[in-house]
Amino acid sequence: MSLRGPLACGNLLLFFVLILTLYKPAHSKDKKDFKYDDIILFHASKNYVDPFLVKAVIKVESAFNHKCVSRKGAKGLMQLMPVVARMQGIRNPFDPHENIGAGTRHLSILINLYNGDLDHALAAYNSGIGCVARYHGIPPYPETINYVRKVKKFYKSYRKTNYIQRKNIYSFTDSTGYLYFFNE
Repeated sequence: MSLRGPLACGNLLLFFVLILTLYKPAHSKDKKDFKYDDIILFHASKNYVDPFLVKAVIKVESAFNHKCVSRKGAKGLMQLMPVVARMQGIRNPFDPHENIGAGTRHLSILINLYNGDLDHALAAYNSGIGCVARYHGIPPYPETINYVRKVKKFYKSYRKTNYIQRKNIYSFTDSTGYLYFFNE
């Protein structure tokens, strides 16, 4: 069979459309993936945490669903446990500004506690400081091992592709109606 003539071009075009349809990058360019970028950049900058890491944690924890509740009671975008939410002084764990602020502060504390060791900090974010201390590292729980791997995969991918919308001026409104404006 020869690949000449208009039919061959149509088949080739159909082939490329099929390939592009089946191709799924590590992350999609879905609008929800960028919805919280202004808040992420604000709190990441304030807490000295890489915004791509914060975004990766949110992706794995809640897939950008601010109303997410886990079977263990973790709430919001960064899946804060009630004790962490109280410790961080937030009133509404479903408010993206409060949740990302508290989650980023908590992540910053863990990164500092483990002297920048991302594996240990992420394991503690997922399973708790006590578990990481008990096992002197990442606990042997499949959930935690998988969690650390997934967050690092998205973190690397987001950094490589600069997967945060950059603007000259960022803004967001919190649940009390306050409007925030800032730049980097």
